[in-house]
Amino acid sequence: MRLGTVRVVNVKPARRLEDPKVVEALAWPGELFQQHGWELQIWSGADRVLLENVRYLAGYRRPGMAPAAEMEEEWRQVADGEKLALA
Repeated sequence: MRLGTVRVVNVKPARRLEDPKVVEALAWPGELFQQHGWELQIWSGADRVLLENVRYLAGYRRPGMAPAAEMEEEWRQVADGEKLALA
């Protein structure tokens, strides 16, 4: 992936990826994202620990979970493409 690329990740259980409704639901945004030059990835069957970490981190996307000024300063220090563990 080149720097600055938008990547959208949709997570579905592997058993649902064969459901025609799910296939259709994933197809149209994929076409839309492609028109904008964005990447779409479908993830399934991820490691349980990884998923638990993502759920935990998702809680911090809500405003007010951390002081805004401190978050802005931290984001300025993160290098583009840097791994989350290093950030």
